[in-house]
Amino acid sequence: MRVLLFNELRKKGIPFTKTHLWRLARDGNFPKPMKLGNRTNAWSEEDIDAWLKEQHQKRDRGAA
Repeated sequence: MRVLLFNELRKKGIPFTKTHLWRLARDGNFPKPMKLGNRTNAWSEEDIDAWLKEQHQKRDRGAA
C-alpha cells in the first residue's frame, strides 16, 4: 500500500488546507489519515483515489 503525505494530496489536485481536511474527515466526507508518528499523518493512496472517483461521479450525476 502506498501512502500519501499532505503535500502529495496537493499534487493529486486536492486544494484543501490541513484544517479543512480534518473537518471533512471528522464529518465522514474525506478518508481519515493514519498516524505514522507523533506529528506525521498519511492517507492511503487507494482511499484517496476512491474518494476522487466518487467526487467525479457525484459531479457527473449532478450534471445529468
